[in-house]
Amino acid sequence: HVVEPAMEVPDPREAFCQLIRDFAAQVASDRVIFQMARLHPRDEPTEAFRQLQRGIGHVARRAWNAGVLRDALDATDVMAMVAMADRFPWTDEERWPLYIEIILRGLLHDPPAATDDRAVTTVGRET
Repeated sequence: HVVEPAMEVPDPREAFCQLIRDFAAQVASDRVIFQMARLHPRDEPTEAFRQLQRGIGHVARRAWNAGVLRDALDATDVMAMVAMADRFPWTDEERWPLYIEIILRGLLHDPPAATDDRAVTTVGRET
């Protein structure tokens, strides 16, 4: 499960980043979790989906309350962001993490230098 490890990280920024990275990696390796996140709004959510939503919501609220996120994001927003990752070229193990880092940099206030710098050093790189 992707939420529990993030909930145990004491720093709200790092917890949120870990959640997004782990969730996207899970989507990359197991399309079932992506399909679960893509439930049609009229479908009755499963208990597993509700648990995932509650956990993601908790991590996102914690980060927002700490002033880490630029906007108040809820679980639905986070799941939608990761669902957008479905458009990433998952077959390229080096590139999709780059997109996740770019998304994180846009969401977070004052990203620390410790954030994965691959997004800065490889953007615009000729391949």
